[in-house]
Amino acid sequence: MQVKPSRRPRIDVPKTLPDYFGQVLALAGAGSGLLLILIILGALPEQVPGLFGITDDPAEWSGRWSAAVGVVVALVIFAAMTVLARVPHIYNYPWSITEQNAAIQYRLARSMVIWLNALSVLMLLSIVWSQVWVALGDLEQVNPFMIMGFIIVIHTVLVLFVYRAYRCQDGDLRNDPLDRSRA
Repeated sequence: MQVKPSRRPRIDVPKTLPDYFGQVLALAGAGSGLLLILIILGALPEQVPGLFGITDDPAEWSGRWSAAVGVVVALVIFAAMTVLARVPHIYNYPWSITEQNAAIQYRLARSMVIWLNALSVLMLLSIVWSQVWVALGDLEQVNPFMIMGFIIVIHTVLVLFVYRAYRCQDGDLRNDPLDRSRA
């Protein structure tokens, strides 16, 4: 039987080095996006690509401010997922969270959110970057593999963390196939 999130153990799980790296990556991406828009917005032409078609050519053009939309979305995602990473006890888990498995489940779930945050911010930043370069005439189209690559990596991260959490649902870290601390 599932335990309600309000009754789950609330424990402080220390962050790992990869967690800190993911947070720094997300922050750097969000900051870079903001800096890019602040620096380049005045140099953009009146029309920038607002939508790329299936062939990765610009399919629709919008006003120069539309380039800032991706950065604003990235900043909102960054802020929301940074806050969400602090409360892993409220997440929806496919199995019961108990005193025995809470620490590892929270650690894995928080790490997943941190890395999804970084990847989402970087994906949006790369879209804005492509928008800017196409608008300035330095590119004719976006890299056709860019978005597909991000989607594949995001889904790989999701599957990897869910698999690891599934293997450790009994609370035994030795079942984690990627845990380096085992002998």
